[in-house]
Amino acid sequence: MFSLVSAPVLGFDLIRRDGGHRVAAVLRRALALDAADLPGLAAAYLDDPDRDAAWVAISAGPRDSIQEFGTELAARIDLTSQAGALRTLQQLARAPIGTLEGLLTCVRTDILGWTWRSVADLSVQDELPARAVAVVCDAVAGCYAGDEVDGVYRRRLAGPWAQAERRIPERATDLGPSSGDITGLLTRARHLDAADFAALRTAADGGARGREWATAVHEASWAVHLADRVRPAAAAQFALVEALAAADIPVADAAGGTWNLFSGAVQAMMVRDLLDAETTHRLLAPVIQTIGIGWAE
Repeated sequence: MFSLVSAPVLGFDLIRRDGGHRVAAVLRRALALDAADLPGLAAAYLDDPDRDAAWVAISAGPRDSIQEFGTELAARIDLTSQAGALRTLQQLARAPIGTLEGLLTCVRTDILGWTWRSVADLSVQDELPARAVAVVCDAVAGCYAGDEVDGVYRRRLAGPWAQAERRIPERATDLGPSSGDITGLLTRARHLDAADFAALRTAADGGARGREWATAVHEASWAVHLADRVRPAAAAQFALVEALAAADIPVADAAGGTWNLFSGAVQAMMVRDLLDAETTHRLLAPVIQTIGIGWAE
């Protein structure tokens, strides 16, 4: 389901999930890893009964994707009371489009698929990339699970990554040729307040819905692919999750269109040198008109 090309969709799932910003932070950092980092990651790997127990707990956790919600919708909808209707809407607002399994596949094949090709260059044993990737996947799963599993299990899975992360050189996140403006927008997003969110809700009603907006996002995403900027664009989307989470965005706002506004704007800036003026304006105008343009360079 998930891929780096569909990072805006993955970001939409993460921004509506408790702990999703922690997953985004791991993914963003993982995008910057290189072959020299593999030994340190592999050294942190520990396959023990505690790890097995943690994965059993996650596997037994709830599976509440939008597909499963739809399958059980008739049984789960409660419109007999105002409280029941509100609870149903809250469940829909949080229901993820994808699954943890799909996310882990994205980590292994898209984000860290290169690790298997690096073994010959490093002249190391074949299990090194597998152990390194396992450390990242464990951290992603532990952060993704959030309160669905006991904190002991989350810490066991995320601990080796936290340990290895201290050994990995800090690298600037590659945000593409418009990194200055994207960084400015991310900084502004971190400081959104109640008035901003209210204005964004209004803008989202007309600016992040409908066929024209969807077509513009598709054009931008296609340009990202053609320009070979998939990884910087994904990093920008993950950084956006972190930024909006830092602003404490309400889940209802994220689900109702605010994420779409910002995600589309970031995607447009990533390839604004390639997009036509109409598409660029369609994706950038709602954000600029709502929160201003003081963040741009």
